[in-house]
Amino acid sequence: MPVLLVNHGGPTGGGTSAGRSAFWDERRRLVAATSGPGDELLVVSLRRNEWNVSSIAVEVSG
Repeated sequence: MPVLLVNHGGPTGGGTSAGRSAFWDERRRLVAATSGPGDELLVVSLRRNEWNVSSIAVEVSG
């Protein structure tokens, strides 16, 4: 079964964020992971039995 792990990567009001969200395929192989804490979106899709991965830097205004 494919697994997606999502970790908080931004400021938390005092705590430390780990980031490093990741996706593993049904054979337990790491398909993709973000580089660490920060504003990054990991997009994974399955097309024609192949995993497609995009990593998008996200600007957060506030």
